[in-house]
Amino acid sequence: MLNAHFLNLEYFFNQILNFFTAIWNLLAEDFSIPFLQDIKIILMFVSVLFLSGIVYTSYRIYQIKEEEDERYSFIDVAEEPGGGERFRRWEDIVSKSSSPNVSDWKLAILEADILLDEMVAKMGYDGENLGERLRNVEMSDFNTLSSAWEAHKVRNRIAHEGEQFILTQRETRRVIGLYEKVFREFKYL
Repeated sequence: MLNAHFLNLEYFFNQILNFFTAIWNLLAEDFSIPFLQDIKIILMFVSVLFLSGIVYTSYRIYQIKEEEDERYSFIDVAEEPGGGERFRRWEDIVSKSSSPNVSDWKLAILEADILLDEMVAKMGYDGENLGERLRNVEMSDFNTLSSAWEAHKVRNRIAHEGEQFILTQRETRRVIGLYEKVFREFKYL
């Protein structure tokens, strides 16, 4: 049984270095053995193949990024006609969520959901309502999709249960925060 109280990493790294140095020396020396020359040629061909694959993959990633930027970029709120109006609507939603009145809290969530519906429709997702549009969204296209669903479910409870749905101001602020997180992802606010 070994009673070592430490692990000598320097020894292991040195052994790994020695292994790769031996392989390098084997391939770098000019042997008259024919199969070693063939291995060198094959390894050089594979290296060029992998290098071209890296270049092609990098180019495709760049193209995909450009397509995503074009698809998901929104006009800045300050520059968009009516963008100032959208910002004022959001300020109204936030002020209603801070109101002492419970009906204002519910109204704030309903209005935030309308704003989310407008944003998702503007992004080009099809559907008759926000729920259908959110079902058409891919998780990879929408990082905050779960937040959007969670907020929309609260909105649905408010719409369907009405006065029976108990809503606290803390829950209201949490839900408004979920909407804000979604809007910030797409620079909608």
